[in-house]
Order: sequence, then C-alpha cells, then structure tokens
Amino acid sequence: MKWLKNPLVLFGVLLVLLWIGYTKVYQPVFAPNVKTENGQPLEFYIHTGWDYEKVGQELLERKLIKDVTAFHWVARQMNFPRHVYPGRYMIEDGMS
Repeated sequence: MKWLKNPLVLFGVLLVLLWIGYTKVYQPVFAPNVKTENGQPLEFYIHTGWDYEKVGQELLERKLIKDVTAFHWVARQMNFPRHVYPGRYMIEDGMS
C-alpha cells in the first residue's frame, strides 16, 4: 500500500476517475445529441394523447436522436415521461 502514499499516483488516479466521469456522465448529457437532416431547424409536433414512448419513437423514426441511451437518461432525470405536453417545438441541429 506504499503507492497510496505517493501524491503523484493519487493525482493520476484522480485524473482517471475525472475522465471516466466526464465521458460517462457529462459528455452524454451535454454533448450535442440532435442531428437534423440538412442542419436547419425543423418543427416537431407532439400531438394530444402522445405519451413518452410515442414521442421517443417519432424522434427515432425521424433519425433526430444520435444517442438513444443519453436521450432516455436525460428524459427520466427531467421527469419527461410524466410531463409530455402537446404542441409545436423547434428542433435545432446540435441541441443536447
């Protein structure tokens, strides 16, 4: 356990843990996750009666989401499955 007393080793371990946290948590949440066809904004309609699954299905069918896992994780964190509101939404290329 001598290596635990070496500040350089501890610093290296800390850097590795920060990098893992960045790539597994921060990047998937805040990195651009939307790709529109020609880079132009588009209108996306959520119709009355649609639930979370239907919205996700539409976004996937239109190939607007790059990372499905990140989309579902963020949606759950924002409690989106319980708060789906119909309306017109502008989807811009590069949104997170």
